[in-house]
Amino acid sequence: MNDQLTIRVLYFSGCPNHEPAVALVEGVVQELGANANIEAIDLSDPSQAEAYRFLGSPTLQVNGVDVEPAARKRTDFALSCRTYPNGTGLPDRELVVDAVREANGESLSDGGQKHRQTGTASMAGGVGSAFAAVAASACCWIPLLFVSSGAAALGAGAWFQRWRPLFLAGSVAMLGVGFALSYF
Repeated sequence: MNDQLTIRVLYFSGCPNHEPAVALVEGVVQELGANANIEAIDLSDPSQAEAYRFLGSPTLQVNGVDVEPAARKRTDFALSCRTYPNGTGLPDRELVVDAVREANGESLSDGGQKHRQTGTASMAGGVGSAFAAVAASACCWIPLLFVSSGAAALGAGAWFQRWRPLFLAGSVAMLGVGFALSYF
């Protein structure tokens, strides 16, 4: 790593993520052996927010470029809190590592396709919720299935009716799990 980098941690007084953000940057710089000047800048005026391209506290920039590639074109500068794609007030460590490497002209191992969220947890919650909803309504659709196929209802609706509260509870539980996986 050649040239000295300037890494800014922009924040406003009272931000609970300011110190962890500085610690994150210091750890990445030390691990990569980067030659970097780390500046922690307390912003208190809306004009400063625009001048520094401040997207919320904390904003991390390497040589004036935001560590989050998707945020680099944003213009909603304000003295507010910031949430990163991981749902927290701190960027993933990999965002900072990639930003430092990019500023040093290093190629990124994934060819620039960084930080795509696959949504596996959200998909699992959604599939589970859909399954629970289908199971909860089985007392209605199974008799229709039997009738449409030419068979009598065979009492299946009555059998599923007594299990309906369990299926409804399972549906609510799976919706809760899906919500938790999607938003936390």
